[in-house]
Amino acid sequence: MTEEPQIHVGYAGLVTRAVALGIDALVVNLIAVITGALVNLIASFFGSSNTLSPLEALLGGAAWLAWGALYYTVFWSLTGQTPGDRLMGIRVYSTASDRIHIRQAFIRYWAMLLAFLPLGAGFLPVLYDDRRRGLHDRIANTVVRWDEGEEVTAMPASPVAVTPVAELPPGADAGTMHAPTA
Repeated sequence: MTEEPQIHVGYAGLVTRAVALGIDALVVNLIAVITGALVNLIASFFGSSNTLSPLEALLGGAAWLAWGALYYTVFWSLTGQTPGDRLMGIRVYSTASDRIHIRQAFIRYWAMLLAFLPLGAGFLPVLYDDRRRGLHDRIANTVVRWDEGEEVTAMPASPVAVTPVAELPPGADAGTMHAPTA
């Protein structure tokens, strides 16, 4: 008798989520740096100096925050996972339904930035919460689970006896031997 495969849905832990966030931060910052370099190159053609005024620095910071909000909000609301989440095999879900809505994704992004403020203390609840929810998950009513597409097969009820190849009867082909049925 064979066991049917079971879908294993668990909540993602702190390390997995941190690696996914690091991958996404790398992507967001890399695109921001490339964009900033292009803007600086174009500005240099018009005689702009290499130093930033406080207003330009403020606009650059606001553009970086807006770019991050766009990146996370679009990915979370469309697919439930950013590229970093996809690489790590996790997905963001709403606690009310499976799909995270655009408003929730937007709130979750800003709450995630808030969770960073007290030296990342907003992420510590992931270590002890029963659903591994951080401050940003609680604010946005979301959870982060392992992607449901991955199947984990259940272990058989009783172990199957396996005959080592060295103990096969003479002339027996290991490819044609079958385990005895109960």
